[in-house]
Amino acid sequence: MDKYLYVNDEKIPYIKGENLLSLIKRLNLKNEGTAIVLNGKIIFKEEYESIILKENDNIEIISVVGGG
Repeated sequence: MDKYLYVNDEKIPYIKGENLLSLIKRLNLKNEGTAIVLNGKIIFKEEYESIILKENDNIEIISVVGGG
């Protein structure tokens, strides 16, 4: 049976032992100007490397856009 994470409501393959920083790199996301919400909790950049993802985690990636 395949295992998944959910990123912005899209299923992506789960990789056992992967941390949040590795996921960001795997998805080719920019680390700057991005906010991450993991299972309803805002995650700070300092925590990305220490958070090990679990099967079925729900991740929302929000791009912050400046303007004026």
